Amino acid sequence: MTENSVAPVSRAAGLRRAFDQAFAEPFRAMADEGVSLLGMRVAGDAYAVRLGEVAELFVDRKIVPMPSRLSEFLGFAGLRGGIVPVYSVRRLLGYSLANESARWLLLAAPGHSAAFAFEQFEGYSCVSRSEILPTSGGATRAHLSEVARVKDEPRPVVSLRSVLEALRDRSGLVGIHKEQ
Repeated sequence: MTENSVAPVSRAAGLRRAFDQAFAEPFRAMADEGVSLLGMRVAGDAYAVRLGEVAELFVDRKIVPMPSRLSEFLGFAGLRGGIVPVYSVRRLLGYSLANESARWLLLAAPGHSAAFAFEQFEGYSCVSRSEILPTSGGATRAHLSEVARVKDEPRPVVSLRSVLEALRDRSGLVGIHKEQ
């Protein structure tokens, strides 16, 4: 082999090793680089949820209605081989009950057994920590203590942790508490 033919072979081997090594190293959370958010619309308004508070996202799942003293409670859905209570994000944020057509469900992060229904999923975004600010003068709605700037649009960030705590405090229902 000539010196010119060895260089491409060794370079290719080096690239192959670097590629394989990238998968062999432990996954680095995006916390170093930014905050991962899921975008959604509720009653036509833009919101976001921290990806770390979400276990899974579902679309067009059947919700079996059940009576409840909580207006936010929609019923139960079969998700991930179990039955979980489903709550309306629209109602949790104080919107009217009219024209609710929730197609999407967010299953709360592992450790919680509850899902949250909303109308429209708008995608995934990663924003720098500097793009998330506390709401000024207190939240105008419950469960909104931050606002994220996503693609030059302000989006209040819905805290699923806050929602779960409020539901647990108000109802004591099984399914909204943190599993042991």
